[in-house]
Amino acid sequence: MADFEEVNDQVWRGVSGYAERIKEVVEEKEWEPPLEEFSFSTGLGGLRVRRVPRPSRLISYLELEDQRNDDRIETIRTDELEDVARWLAESDHGYPPRPATEDNIESKEDLIEYYIRDLSNFTETVIDYQTGTEYPAGDTLIQLIDRIAGLDISRDTFDLAFDDEFKLRYPGTEEHQVIVVLHSFSGLGEDYSVNLQPVETEWEKREFEIELLSDISLSKLTDSEKSGLATYVQSRQLQNEPHATPSGMDGPQYKIEFTFEINDRSSTQVHRHSSSESTAMHGCEKASELAYDVLTGLRLFKPSSPSAYLGPAYELKTNWHSRTLDVAGIGSSNIHRHTEYRSNIHRYHMRPHEIPYFESFWDKYGDVTNHDSLSNPTRRFNQIYQKSSVEDQILDIFIGIESSILTDTDAMYSYRLPIRTLLLLHDESKYDGEYLFDLSELLYGFRNDIVHNNQSLELLIQRKKDRGDFSDSSIESDIKQYEFRDRARYLLAKTIIRYSDLCGSSGVGINKFNKKEISEHANDLLKHLPDLETQLNQKLEDRI
Repeated sequence: MADFEEVNDQVWRGVSGYAERIKEVVEEKEWEPPLEEFSFSTGLGGLRVRRVPRPSRLISYLELEDQRNDDRIETIRTDELEDVARWLAESDHGYPPRPATEDNIESKEDLIEYYIRDLSNFTETVIDYQTGTEYPAGDTLIQLIDRIAGLDISRDTFDLAFDDEFKLRYPGTEEHQVIVVLHSFSGLGEDYSVNLQPVETEWEKREFEIELLSDISLSKLTDSEKSGLATYVQSRQLQNEPHATPSGMDGPQYKIEFTFEINDRSSTQVHRHSSSESTAMHGCEKASELAYDVLTGLRLFKPSSPSAYLGPAYELKTNWHSRTLDVAGIGSSNIHRHTEYRSNIHRYHMRPHEIPYFESFWDKYGDVTNHDSLSNPTRRFNQIYQKSSVEDQILDIFIGIESSILTDTDAMYSYRLPIRTLLLLHDESKYDGEYLFDLSELLYGFRNDIVHNNQSLELLIQRKKDRGDFSDSSIESDIKQYEFRDRARYLLAKTIIRYSDLCGSSGVGINKFNKKEISEHANDLLKHLPDLETQLNQKLEDRI
């Protein structure tokens, strides 16, 4: 077991001496540091690309120059660097090499050479942490405080880099902070956040043990995180890897945040840099799954509202540019299968006073996606937001309702659907009984015409208006196709919530509940519904 205090002292001796040697060579050659581009948030939704000097890159330049001159790299190495590498190789304080290099290490001398190269790389990291910068108001070039700033490294800066970066070379449990970006969401200011109790906190996936250490938080992205995302995306685009997250005004403004502890049980002898990359990806995958549950909760909470959409999950890392430039470090990323970003002007809006109501709603229904009997209705409900055609959306709505309200029967839908909708939702809906009855009956008729006659919803509604069919209905005569879609979607959402209540309290699935509580007692239940108006009673009598 490595003693990190002793390792810290030894590595400090090697790195500080090596940095001093690099400084001497750079001053002698009068080299200027190379530049690297970063994106910075302006705080107003925009971004500015600026070039940041990177003195640490001078180490690589020196090594390359020595190689071009047929000199060995050892000409700029120091005795301290080699001494520390040998100490790591011969003591119990060494760390396993990266898996990609293991096959090239056949002897102790090979391992020492590996440690020398790795300590040189870590020296670059420490210099990055030490580099001082100035932020001019208008210039795109960020100035170094000094031409060789960063080459005079302090012990405090070294300790930061050691804790952030060097310890990752040793096996152990990983803690990862992950954000999932949220598009088309608005309403919460910087002082507000939504904090949700997780339904589960521990999972096992193959050799990985995953634990959620915090509440699930929904809040605004910080300027540092916006800058980090934009810089990350820009680097991927330069590598011909277009990403799903745009920048600036068109980019995300909100996030869903998680903190995981992930243990790779297979990695007791694996370089933690490599293990960290693997565990981070598992953290991103689990964050994407949990974020989708949150998104489902938001949609069920306000089913008549435009939806927010998820973007990719990103690991947030503490590194040199998060500490020095206030640009969040982005580690691993994934575009999960649930990514469904759509850029449009309609947004899901949550007002600050709605936060406690949604948090209470989540406490009660946050696990709705885990109900086996509700999996198909919930899946269809979410698919509505993935379809561009309103007719396809209507079909998903109907299938979702069919797989819940009508799951125990395969006949007489036109008879059973309006009655069962009325029985289930008459006390749970913002619509009265007659409207629920007429809406569900109309939904069934539209579904048939879309499937069997390939009719558009707009044409079907207009045809009913022309025939005067709405005169005997509680449905508005001037209803538009998207208004009808929103009301039908509301119907499905309330159905899911109602069955979650009923089946959760009874401990049975939807199919058994329908047979036991609805099918056998429908007539008796209808007789006891309060405040049924004459017109609705007549509609019921026609079907009983």
